[in-house]
Amino acid sequence: MFLNWFILLPDFQRENQTSSANSTEDQNVNHPMQQRAEHNSTDTDGLISFETQIRNKLVGRCIRVHVKNMTAPHPARCLRQIDRKHVDSLKAAFRKRPENNIIFFGNILKDDFDIRLLETSGYVNVETIGGNHSRVALQELLEEGINMSPTVYMTIYKGLCDTEALKLGFDHNVGHELGRPTSPEELMLLFRRELLKLIDEEELNNPQNSSMKTWKQTCADILGITKTKLHNVYHCMLSIATASASCWDRIIDFMFVWKEEKIRRKPKGDIKKTHFTKMSAVSEEMRITLLTELNDGDIDWVQFNSKCSQEAKK
Repeated sequence: MFLNWFILLPDFQRENQTSSANSTEDQNVNHPMQQRAEHNSTDTDGLISFETQIRNKLVGRCIRVHVKNMTAPHPARCLRQIDRKHVDSLKAAFRKRPENNIIFFGNILKDDFDIRLLETSGYVNVETIGGNHSRVALQELLEEGINMSPTVYMTIYKGLCDTEALKLGFDHNVGHELGRPTSPEELMLLFRRELLKLIDEEELNNPQNSSMKTWKQTCADILGITKTKLHNVYHCMLSIATASASCWDRIIDFMFVWKEEKIRRKPKGDIKKTHFTKMSAVSEEMRITLLTELNDGDIDWVQFNSKCSQEAKK
């Protein structure tokens, strides 16, 4: 990760901290086309890179923030939904070791604030874009009266756009000791959500090339990889993420029944990226048919993959 978490900005950069984001706290939800205009994700031709764009919005590192000031990120900047099991496992870990060494990532949307006052409860809301599960765990432990510090260390940014915030959240999940890596299901939902920020579901049958290019670049930015690597590693998931509304409903059902252990003869454990490979190779009409049979229990996982392979050869 490009961030050095343990170096503070020089004092002259932090005194009387004011910066110019777009006014109120809930208005900083930028349209992806606008976000693409804000940065260019290439280091060639002297253009500002995406990571440099994020660095330019850095306020300070290792800043003490009161836990009660930490809030959930805006839905457009939230990488994934809260996993209750993960929160409970974090609470158990924090009970054993109350003095955690987590560095959270925070995003402040207010125009004027003093970072020296962030450890004061109620001073200003700080979106928790990295460490949201830990935020919930710590807030619940404090409410339960556990004897622990009411403040944490955060790397603070100001006025991050959706894509920048999502990238930092993804980085945090990869690099954090107690973090849970972003799952294939969560990535699939993320890809779909970012696509629908650009186009309506009705346009999925015939999307504009410019919209698709913007979408893929956004996904690559969030994952911190090139568009070429995004295509090579995630092309099956990207293909499925562009499904029509009716097909997407079957995909959601598939991920649910997998988690509920209702698919017969499926591999043990969670869904893997490779489990989307064969279904991505068939037509959408056939994908709907086969997923419906699988979700309803009419065929098992082995039969489903066999039928997908047969259809792909036609």
